Amino acid sequence: MPVPLSGSDYLELLPVRWQAITERGIRLHHRTYNCDLLGPYRGQDCEVAARGGKWEIHTNPHDVRQIWVRLPRHGLTEIPWIHRDHCHQPFNDRTWQRLKTITTHDADQDTYEARLADALDQLMRRARRIRHPHRAAPPRPHHTHPHSPTTAPRARRTATGRQDYLG
Repeated sequence: MPVPLSGSDYLELLPVRWQAITERGIRLHHRTYNCDLLGPYRGQDCEVAARGGKWEIHTNPHDVRQIWVRLPRHGLTEIPWIHRDHCHQPFNDRTWQRLKTITTHDADQDTYEARLADALDQLMRRARRIRHPHRAAPPRPHHTHPHSPTTAPRARRTATGRQDYLG
């Protein structure tokens, strides 16, 4: 009998990679993921010896604003991207890689990541304006006479199906 998957089941099915937890958090593709829960694990080796001390990280390729790391006594725990507040919509790694090709990398890693986050924010704002342009409604006359040339005649269908023009 088929059983529906739970949210934690879906997390387990996400792609996995193995990364170190450093003093700054977890870095993937010039993105830093960090939160207070990582505190006790910074610079520590994972208990999985076969992975060289690196930690199990689950990533959603369609929304890279957060990752999930398997922590002892916590299980898979969501860790946000440090610039997630700049981006209120999901974005994928392909978008991020494109931004890396057009953003100058002449500074330290933190500055470069902040520039990428700003470029992403600008891109998302442009995309939102294109998808939802604000069209100004045409101005309405304040007072029109029923026979004024600015008022189009209104029509209705009669019970017999012919059009009857009103006013």
